[in-house]
Amino acid sequence: MSQELTRIFELLLPATGETLIMVAFALFFSVIIGVPLGILLVITRPGNILGSHQALSLLNRFLNILVNFILLILWVIPLTRAVVGTTIGVKGAIFPLFLYAAPFIARVTESAILEIKPGIIEAFIALGASPWQIITRVLL
Repeated sequence: MSQELTRIFELLLPATGETLIMVAFALFFSVIIGVPLGILLVITRPGNILGSHQALSLLNRFLNILVNFILLILWVIPLTRAVVGTTIGVKGAIFPLFLYAAPFIARVTESAILEIKPGIIEAFIALGASPWQIITRVLL
C-alpha cells in the first residue's frame, strides 16, 4: 500500500507544480494584456472620454471584434506551434491559456469600469483632468 501511495505522490507532485506554473504564467500575461485592453474598450466607447474621436471609435469597433473573435478561435494549435514551437507540455499550454484568458479579463475590466458613475468622470473632466489622469486616478 505504501508503494502505491509513494508512486501516486511521485506522479502527482510534479504535475501539480507544472499546473501551477502554467496557470501563473497564463494569468500574469492575461492580466498584462487584458486590463489595458479593457480600459481601451471603455475609453474609446462612443460617449466616453476618448469616444468622440472618429479614429478611436474605429479602434473600439476593432477591439470589440478582436476580443469576440479570440473567444471563438479554432486555430489555437497551429498558432501555438508557430509562437512557442510546441503544442504539448508546459510551454505548449501557457500560450493557449493566456490567449483564452486575456479577453475574459478585458471584458471583466470593461464591465467593472463601466460601473463607475458617469458623474464622477464628468466631475474630473470639469476640473480639467487629462484623459491619462482620469484613467489612472478614477478608472483604475
